[in-house]
Amino acid sequence: SSPRPVAAAPGMSLRSLIRSRPFVLLAIAGMCFSPLTLGLMMHMVPILGGYGFGLGEAAGLASLAGIFAIAGRLGTGFLLDHLPTRPVSVCIFLLPILVSLLLWNCSGSPLMAAGAIAVLGFVAGADGDVVAYQLVELSTGEVAVVVSHNKVRRLKPRVLLLTGPDKTPAAYPI
Repeated sequence: SSPRPVAAAPGMSLRSLIRSRPFVLLAIAGMCFSPLTLGLMMHMVPILGGYGFGLGEAAGLASLAGIFAIAGRLGTGFLLDHLPTRPVSVCIFLLPILVSLLLWNCSGSPLMAAGAIAVLGFVAGADGDVVAYQLVELSTGEVAVVVSHNKVRRLKPRVLLLTGPDKTPAAYPI
């Protein structure tokens, strides 16, 4: 049998994981973060119209979000792979505040609007990655949630196993 790639968190049940402070904070942040980001994305053209941009100009500016969403997806993946997860997640979760401040002070400036949309696009690309990064499938086929990171051996985090290799729920997650 090959050696296991990760160590399970001892004594942590699924119930204790769901009640843990990091999980609750991540869930709350995700529930606030996603609707705000999607709401801004969906209403960007009318928001820009309210600042005096024409329909074509507003749509052109709003289309920048797609380009920056790709950058957000790739950039966030890189950051999550190479930097501690918590500070990266917090920074990304706070970016919609920057978007709101930029839009609030836009006053018809195309450059300010483009900056806000670029940041919003980056956030939209990063949205699912930050939350989903904590869920992993091991090389053994088991599914787990990352509980903590190993600062010395970065590729061996502590995890809570949720399913066995056959994808059946673990009776007692370890």
